[in-house]
Amino acid sequence: ANFGTVYLAAGEFDLALISLQRAMLLYREVGDRNGEVIVLGNLGVIYKERGEVQRAMRLYQKQRNLARETGNLRGEGSAHWNISQVLSIAGRRTEAIAHAESALKIFERIQYPEAALVREQLGAWQKQR
Repeated sequence: ANFGTVYLAAGEFDLALISLQRAMLLYREVGDRNGEVIVLGNLGVIYKERGEVQRAMRLYQKQRNLARETGNLRGEGSAHWNISQVLSIAGRRTEAIAHAESALKIFERIQYPEAALVREQLGAWQKQR
């Protein structure tokens, strides 16, 4: 998935998609479920950036469910954060806030630095209500 994330960061979505799909096959083959969680999130980013928010949402929900199944708190928090972004884009602010709050609780619990970004966005959303 390393090339996939490099391509993703560079905005090369087609190359990222190919690389991430290959990585997913390999993670499934070797049973690396945490690797699958990461790839699902990155695939979701591609579709979100392309404006395919329903497809992104489905991937983020899969990411959340798999992360929960495997006890991957960072992955679960990231999935909630990703879901909140898509819900916000779709104009579903109340639901977006609920998922961001779930992400924040998890990130604070595991002391993940992303908590500061989530807290900042939550404050902005709550002011806009």
